[in-house]
Amino acid sequence: MSDLAAAIEMSLSGTTRLAAARPESQGLIRRVRSEADARGWNALLTEAGLARSEEARPSNLASVRRHFLDHLAGLDLE
Repeated sequence: MSDLAAAIEMSLSGTTRLAAARPESQGLIRRVRSEADARGWNALLTEAGLARSEEARPSNLASVRRHFLDHLAGLDLE
């Protein structure tokens, strides 16, 4: 969960609340105790979560292209 929090630039407690609220209740992720650090938790993508992720991929990539890649040209793009 701390790696996820760092990646999305959010506090650990905020990420945990976010993960526990909707995705976990919808069965998209499940939280399990970390084997490496008993104080921590890992968020695991469920099969339903993977399916949702794959479903969202085309619109996500289109958004990245529209908001980022389309603004690059020439040498910047290479």
